[in-house]
Amino acid sequence: TLGVSWREPDLTALVAAGPALEVITSGELSLAGTLRQLGSPSGALNCSRFEVSSEGYHVSAPEPIRVEVHDGHFRIGTLVMEGEGSRVSVAGEWTTAGHVSMEVRANSDLALLELLGPPVYSARGQVTAVGRLLREPEIGWDLDGQVSLRDAALDADLPVTATDTNGNLVLKGS
Repeated sequence: TLGVSWREPDLTALVAAGPALEVITSGELSLAGTLRQLGSPSGALNCSRFEVSSEGYHVSAPEPIRVEVHDGHFRIGTLVMEGEGSRVSVAGEWTTAGHVSMEVRANSDLALLELLGPPVYSARGQVTAVGRLLREPEIGWDLDGQVSLRDAALDADLPVTATDTNGNLVLKGS
């Protein structure tokens, strides 16, 4: 059995190349299992605080993030991130055998992408997305969903910069 708890370490150095991004988190991780069956752990991750900030933009988890694992089957109980003009939620499950069933919902200001840093230098506008991602190892990936962009502008170090962009993208199947 492994138990780890942490309280507000600055994880910036682990996830970002530069000092502009700040990641603060608190929580607990508990895992049980045997060394002979590393692919079948059991336990839970409970993250009571998760905040990401960069150059004035801030997102945080308004409620604890919880991921449970039982015999290599991971289930996201709660994973919601909110910021000014943004809300992103993820729910679902996956296994160490390669099965995936995830749902994503987002209503967000594209400025959220700026948290990624380079190559995203500037992002404005609104994105709304609803999607479901499935994977069966024998069959492959299946993606269904819809993404809508409104008044989008994106500078991502590409030959073309998108400005005043609107559109809908519908995804059906693999």
